[in-house]
Amino acid sequence: MVRTSLLREVGGFDTSPELISTEDYDLWVRLAENNAQFEFIDDPLGEYYRHDHNVSANLEKHLRAELAMLDKHFVRDRGLKYIFLKQRRLAIAQYGAGRSFHRTGKHGHALKKFFRSLVMWPLSVRLYAAIALAVVGLISPKNK
Repeated sequence: MVRTSLLREVGGFDTSPELISTEDYDLWVRLAENNAQFEFIDDPLGEYYRHDHNVSANLEKHLRAELAMLDKHFVRDRGLKYIFLKQRRLAIAQYGAGRSFHRTGKHGHALKKFFRSLVMWPLSVRLYAAIALAVVGLISPKNK
């Protein structure tokens, strides 16, 4: 739950078309930037129904929205450490998209995202394992 006054203070949900499917993520980031306090509730408070027509099911569109959201929040120049944090977070977004493509059997698309992530942040050990699994997925007999 979030106080209405705090939601108003940060401008509520940003419904910009480029943020479609990441509006909630954007809101939480803005709340955090506004020094909101968060607590973890270890109980399910809702349900999320997944189907082929969810906006987030369109992996490319969802990735574009996530990258737009990150660009929105990483616009300030805060020095070298900040640049590295942004680069790492962008790499994580590409990696996440790669994982989603891999899970749906689109190993070629997964490899593209993994390699983009690799260029951005080559220090992720799990990324190398993901690349290997995607290659195996591409060359396995069931994909031929």
